[in-house]
Amino acid sequence: MNKLNRLKSAIISSAIALTSIAAPLSNIGAPSLTANAADGDNYAKLLQYSLYLYDANMCGYNSDCGISWRGNCHTSDEVPGGFHDAGDHVMFGQPQGYAAATLGWAYYEFKDAFTATGQDAHLKVITDKFCKFFRDATVLNGNTVSKVLIEKGEGNQDHMYWGAPETQGDRGRMVWTTGGAANITAEYAAALAANYVNFGNPDDLKYAEALYNFSKQNPGTYSVAPFYVSGDSGSADELAWAAGWLYKATNDQKYLSDLGNCPEGWYVHCWENVGLGASILKAEATGNWGGVHEIGGGNEYKFYDEWGSARHNATAQMATLVAAKYNHGDAGWAKGQMQYLTGDKAFQNGRSYCLIVGFKDNSSKNPHHRAASPTANADAANDGTPNKNLLVGALCGGPKMANGDGYADVRSDYQANEVAVDYNAGLVGAAAGLYHFYKTGSTVSTIPGVSKIYSGGGSTPAPVKPSGVTGQLIFDGIYYISSAVNTDMVLDIAGGETRNGANVWLYTQNFSNAQRFKVTYDNSTKTYSIISELSGRAVSLENGNNASGANVDVESWNNSAKERWILKDAGNGFYSIISQQSGRAIDVAAGKAADRQNIQAYEYNGTNAQRWQFLFTGSNVNLASGVSEIAT
Repeated sequence: MNKLNRLKSAIISSAIALTSIAAPLSNIGAPSLTANAADGDNYAKLLQYSLYLYDANMCGYNSDCGISWRGNCHTSDEVPGGFHDAGDHVMFGQPQGYAAATLGWAYYEFKDAFTATGQDAHLKVITDKFCKFFRDATVLNGNTVSKVLIEKGEGNQDHMYWGAPETQGDRGRMVWTTGGAANITAEYAAALAANYVNFGNPDDLKYAEALYNFSKQNPGTYSVAPFYVSGDSGSADELAWAAGWLYKATNDQKYLSDLGNCPEGWYVHCWENVGLGASILKAEATGNWGGVHEIGGGNEYKFYDEWGSARHNATAQMATLVAAKYNHGDAGWAKGQMQYLTGDKAFQNGRSYCLIVGFKDNSSKNPHHRAASPTANADAANDGTPNKNLLVGALCGGPKMANGDGYADVRSDYQANEVAVDYNAGLVGAAAGLYHFYKTGSTVSTIPGVSKIYSGGGSTPAPVKPSGVTGQLIFDGIYYISSAVNTDMVLDIAGGETRNGANVWLYTQNFSNAQRFKVTYDNSTKTYSIISELSGRAVSLENGNNASGANVDVESWNNSAKERWILKDAGNGFYSIISQQSGRAIDVAAGKAADRQNIQAYEYNGTNAQRWQFLFTGSNVNLASGVSEIAT
């Protein structure tokens, strides 16, 4: 059989203009770290399961594989490693690079979800394996790329083999490029740069910059018909996507300048066109969301194409959830769309399908996947025998029609029931984003066929009132104030030397100078004071004159110029810190906090305004006296 091109850009639905949907705000009595979403939305388990497709598709030496029925395979490849493309065993470079970069994007945007659910280590294993292959597949002379491996195996020949990858033997064919495949090599660069941003391996950055330069100098595209055919976007979208990640990695203005050439994000983010993802990176960097268009819209199943419709739906959710962090998307829309994929909402045809293998009792059980198949038999794809191995967390292609028609849990239907590394990338991002916003569910400790379990709980518990404490529990405790854009960064008053207007910096949470803040609440005025744990100084917007980017100053606690703050509940554990006097909000412009950029103050409704999360570290509170003993 032929696995046809999975996206036909010409028949993608017309773009829907982005609508900015800000969460409703209201005064609150105290910060709450509990979630209120329905218990059935188990996003922690969904994130946990969604990563195991990559273990099932690991290629080469697979000591880190968490699936019991997989082993080493294709170790005689000229460059071993990487991942199998889908239900077959070929390595196609463009979806490979896309999947790795999109997984990196998911972790960058929703790291808190991975950390809270214990999935950060698993994600790192996967993206590190991707990136090791990309480095090994790149031949460098100094810092100059001479050739890159962009394909392993031959699609038609591979499809004639139905059996386990461990027994396939030598595939022989290796495709190298010396230029003219920028749609692939720029994807490699993007994935490497994203992995550097997330985990800091300097080799990833070195290869990312070299591959980007190589791609920019050789912007032609490579297609492998009929499997992956480069569309009208050429390589401009991939080059912008890579430039966006390199800008995050280096803060070098040349990459921001290149990102300025990004095509507008009119189409769904996918292996063939990453224009939407690149345009979101551009919007994050510049604050201008005018080039981002295909976000959310409507209550019916979001349908782009008859090939892998569930995959496109999941990435649409992910893009919307990323935009929602910046008040330019609707997390509730993504939640409603995920209900189609998990079988909690019926399609227009009245049917419902859980398209995520193993997630529920009624999940798809027979995805088109050779390693999960029952026998090494040329007819096994069509013999009707149930799959032998459970392909945990794999997202099946889904219905071929917008109303839900055209899907059956049949292994032979590779159009609707195949799985792929690019399919699950959006699912991982959507699951992480939904957990970020709703914080519901919990991971599990046993999964059939899984030998290595990654788990770490689920919903963040609320602060607990200490025993023996009397009085009304309003709240008085110690928090980190963590950016909703980059949860590794916390608001900090360095050394207490802010009396003379020094910048309020952001530091990583484990940075030696990072300070915690005491959040105190005045019930009579319904306002909070945010005070440095160490210096006793309070965050202030002096006279509200910060609209033009002046420093956010800190005044001594007893200084008459200090301001109190109103915490506006933005929902899902995030708050906006609004000056009581000026009405302006603390903001980290464009998420560039890692380089100690000034914390700017913007109008709350401005396009750059960002929210903050309060991360409780624990305290013993005597509510009668209002004294808080810091728990170190």
